Amino acid sequence: MSSKETHIHIDRLRDGEEEELACVLDPVFLDLKDDPDLSCTKPIDVSGATYIAGDFLIVELSCEVEFSIRCAVCSEMFPYIVTLDHVRFEKPLEEIRGKVFDFQDLLREEILVQIPHFALCGGYSCKNRKQVEKFLAKEKQEDVFRPFQDLLE
Repeated sequence: MSSKETHIHIDRLRDGEEEELACVLDPVFLDLKDDPDLSCTKPIDVSGATYIAGDFLIVELSCEVEFSIRCAVCSEMFPYIVTLDHVRFEKPLEEIRGKVFDFQDLLREEILVQIPHFALCGGYSCKNRKQVEKFLAKEKQEDVFRPFQDLLE
């Protein structure tokens, strides 16, 4: 799915002109519909600028995306915000077909790569860890094989 809002027409960027970018994207472009642990429902405000530098198209974008993500410990959903601030993409002009560049896929990748694999609802620890701790398996020290234990003595 591509949006005309994310298309950059290279012909408009002559003589070192800079074009301001501003659009509101539907979060559907993130393609999260089948993910039970991650969702985004609020529209995404994207701003930035684009220009040509030598033989490259330069695109600088900023946005803030609010997700609902599942805590890895207690499994509760909590809000998680991804902020992209002046992220820069470079694309050789010779690789752009039809003189129209769509930055939507690059923006999607950059947003999704910022999401942690092990998210915790309290930031650095789970807020509900005390309630969940009783269900976690305790490691028995005498049953653990430690091959290098003799080296410390």
